[in-house]
Amino acid sequence: MTLLSRVTRGAVLFAIAAALLAALATSVFTNVLVQREEDRRLRDAAVVLADELPTGKEDVAATVADELRETGHMALVFAVFEGTRHLGGDEHLPAPESDGCSNTGDLRACAVTAASGLRVVAAGPRAMTAWWLVLAAALSVLVATVLALVVSRPFARALVAPLTRLRGRLEHLHPGQQADLRAREGVEEIDSLRDALASLLQRLTTALGQAERFSANAAHELRTPLTAIRGQLELLGDDSGKLTGIRQTVTRLETLVERLLVLAMPPESAGPAELVSLRDAVEDVVHALPKPERVVLHLDDDSMVRADGPLVQAMLSNALQNALRFGTSATVTLRHSGPLATVLIEDDGPGIPLEERERVFEPFHRLSPGGHGLGLALIAHLARRYGGYARFLDAQRGARLELALRRET
Repeated sequence: MTLLSRVTRGAVLFAIAAALLAALATSVFTNVLVQREEDRRLRDAAVVLADELPTGKEDVAATVADELRETGHMALVFAVFEGTRHLGGDEHLPAPESDGCSNTGDLRACAVTAASGLRVVAAGPRAMTAWWLVLAAALSVLVATVLALVVSRPFARALVAPLTRLRGRLEHLHPGQQADLRAREGVEEIDSLRDALASLLQRLTTALGQAERFSANAAHELRTPLTAIRGQLELLGDDSGKLTGIRQTVTRLETLVERLLVLAMPPESAGPAELVSLRDAVEDVVHALPKPERVVLHLDDDSMVRADGPLVQAMLSNALQNALRFGTSATVTLRHSGPLATVLIEDDGPGIPLEERERVFEPFHRLSPGGHGLGLALIAHLARRYGGYARFLDAQRGARLELALRRET
């Protein structure tokens, strides 16, 4: 879940909780006020009737009847009791035990004691405000939720905008590039994070530069004596088995050093670049193989890439040699899709297990004895360097290596 979604959900939940709390408090407060006003009206009506009661108990029923006629528009009923004995009025009203107000079925009744000692009860329909208040509370929650959904996302987006801008700046940084996080946001937490990231990136850039310089220097230092040794061996001119084996060993070491030199260069380093025809590069590499007839070409299309020609040929040569090392034949297909040109190399070998398809592009990772474990790493490195990728695809038999390079249109 993104931070924007979290902030939006939090704002919505907060709005719902606030609306529920406000609706509950309002409902309780309103219900109390309405109930208090209704009790006051009933007590006043009971007091008026108590003041009008005659001293003789025989005229109580008539007095209550007169009061009912006068207050008929008020939806009130009355009853008068002497203790628990009903003297007049509505016979369904129970005798109260003391003065005060209470609920009686669907009625709200309030009792007062007259000067004569008689107890007068005034009752009216109970106010049904609670249901209306519940409905109002539900509507308020609904409105608050809709408003929160509409307003919270733009509000949350504005809150996380500094983080979004910082992420965008980080996305455009490349390994070894100086950290340029630009202006401060004016938010203390974001600026602190920005400073920490800038410091970390600076340390990583320094460490990466040191590692690259060490790799390049070490490779250069190894290449010079190896070249001298190979030259001296060539001057000996002895075709004995020992010297031949030594020459092959030196040649493999030179190949290893050359690959290390290429891998020591970051993918972002441009280097010499020219327009290279992939069809020509593939044909040149195939013709240079000891047995070019083992390769089937499907080069109906052509694509131009801006790259270092020898490095592109080295990448294709490594890929083809790897395919022919494990298979008896290989098929090369050239095509393009959008901004990328792809070279598909298929062989009839044992293939690569699914769980190893990512790891084989790591330096010095080998699936079988022999080799240095740098061929596929070199291929992936150069593909990234020229705006593409290298990956193995599913195949019914053998391995399917797809190389992609950024195409010049």
